[in-house]
Amino acid sequence: MCSNNHINCGCLKFNKKGTLGPFEAIDVENIPAPTVNTGSLPMIPFASGVTGVFLTTTAAGVSGELYEIGFGNSNFTLALPDGDIPSNLITEAFSVTRAGSITAISAAFTTVSIFVPLAGTVTVRAQVYRAAKGSNVFTPTNAFVDIVPIAMGTIARALKIVTPPVLVEAGDLLVMVFSASATGAGDLTNSFFGSASAGITLE
Repeated sequence: MCSNNHINCGCLKFNKKGTLGPFEAIDVENIPAPTVNTGSLPMIPFASGVTGVFLTTTAAGVSGELYEIGFGNSNFTLALPDGDIPSNLITEAFSVTRAGSITAISAAFTTVSIFVPLAGTVTVRAQVYRAAKGSNVFTPTNAFVDIVPIAMGTIARALKIVTPPVLVEAGDLLVMVFSASATGAGDLTNSFFGSASAGITLE
């Protein structure tokens, strides 16, 4: 008889012995569940979609129009003199599901139309605004990146490690806001249109 758990493998008539084992019995109820990494969230993407963004700077080079971008949409918004944005002017925010920190931000801007020749050096800023749980005001955070240079028909990109990381709590609201500024001599009034995208790492 074959010496493999008494299995009749047909070897006897050839006077042979085969080895197929050893076999190991496993209780399916004791098989460990696969490990799932819940320690970090994937990158959260933002895009202006077909609506795009219309950015401006004043004669002094400070930001004029602000645009919030969401997940394929964008809307015009306004900031208060102190830089905050009231919640009634925000429509593209998302709610944070757990405590964490924003550790990196990247952004890109494609210039589609320039309505007047660009004056000075124009910079586009992508910045995360945060409204703490229970607050009706969005405040700019340290999670921002500046995109430069801005030129017709080009895609400008930038990436930044956020230091120190921006801490967020469950229930906070976050929104990505694009703005523009200009530096140089003379009148720094600018207006241009383009598509905007960004991403943040939330750990």
